[in-house]
Amino acid sequence: MISGKSSSSARLSGGLSSRFEASIELAYKVKSYRFDLDKQKFRYRVEPKKDELLSSWIVRVALVHLTDPATFVNLYLPAWRNILWTRDIDIAADNTLLDALAMKSGIEHRELYNHTIRAYEGYLSETINPKTRNPFVQSLKSRGRVKLGYGIRFCPKCLQKDAEPYFRRKWRLSFSTACVTHNCFLLDRCPYCGTPVTLCRSFLGKVFPVCSRCRLDFRTANSEDVDQGSYGLEAIRRLYEILDTGMFRFVNRYAYSFLFFRVLRQFVRITKFQGYIRGLLNHEVLTESIDFTVKKRRKNIIDYIPIREQYLVFSGLMKLFENYPQNFLSFCSLNHLRFTDLCRDIALLPFWYAEVVDRLNRGGKKINIKEVRNAIAYLSKKQGWTCKEHVSKIMGVYLDYGKTKGLRELFYSGGSGRLPGQMELDTLILCPDEKVIY
Repeated sequence: MISGKSSSSARLSGGLSSRFEASIELAYKVKSYRFDLDKQKFRYRVEPKKDELLSSWIVRVALVHLTDPATFVNLYLPAWRNILWTRDIDIAADNTLLDALAMKSGIEHRELYNHTIRAYEGYLSETINPKTRNPFVQSLKSRGRVKLGYGIRFCPKCLQKDAEPYFRRKWRLSFSTACVTHNCFLLDRCPYCGTPVTLCRSFLGKVFPVCSRCRLDFRTANSEDVDQGSYGLEAIRRLYEILDTGMFRFVNRYAYSFLFFRVLRQFVRITKFQGYIRGLLNHEVLTESIDFTVKKRRKNIIDYIPIREQYLVFSGLMKLFENYPQNFLSFCSLNHLRFTDLCRDIALLPFWYAEVVDRLNRGGKKINIKEVRNAIAYLSKKQGWTCKEHVSKIMGVYLDYGKTKGLRELFYSGGSGRLPGQMELDTLILCPDEKVIY
């Protein structure tokens, strides 16, 4: 009887031992398979949609594999483990990441590159820098994997119409304020709870996209329609055309698109941040329903302007360039804009812009050295002494030592700070034969 118990216990222990060993072996196989995914291709091929954001495509690939996007990146792309979703990957995607994605997905590197914001280099701006703000690109303001900025926009009607919903690349741009297909304003947050869009968390099972907080399906969100008579929709179409073709056309001439956007950025500052808006929105029918008052902001950055105000800004600015340069010059004259207002902070003026704003460059009175000498002699004889301020007042022009050669020597003798000796008094007239110094 004892021997029977011992034999049964031995068989039981032997069975448990064999099952335990089998489970351990299976666990090692799963572990080795799991951590060997970095050397394998994706199980399913997912083609990027037209104008789809790279980040949107990666999320869709992960969901096809029934995996959380963060876990999916950690398994297949361990070099970017816990890093990729903390950055604005649509701008920060470098060649190393694109090569890895191309190898695993079977999609060419160049095609993946065309789905990033960096592909706008040479079109939207001369360079796209992942380490700073870029003109007309809405920032995400990441904190870990959570996005605090309202940089990702969407049209609920477009998402509803898509067989597989995805986010467009153009929706990341500041002038993408309305959908030109469905004539409605874009949304840049959840309409129910106000949470910004975080793509890597905007899913519920297989449902994409949803709000990362309240789980509202973005396809069911309501968006405000745009009045059919509003010029803003046509302005967005024109901006898309300039961006896609890389050319700005005016008076049977052409200019590179990134130079046009450089000037457009200057006028965003002039109108919205400096308050020169007289006559800007006379054509727009939505001015009564949208508040466009100029307010002092903590930072003069277009990202911080509400989406409806951005709509009015680009509606007004594109109207200025519609019949260039007639509308442009009329606006400058109405707001008394000077050459310095139009050219401030622009390192290199495009030729088509410079030749127009030069008409507004009054340039002041040209300074003639002999005329300055006569003015000094006249004041010295009348009041016994003089200074640069008195001479400037009598001549009606500001005298700048740095801009007029030989001017300093007329006031100072040998650097001693004293007025020069007796000057010969000449007739105070402008001598046309004298060389003019600018």
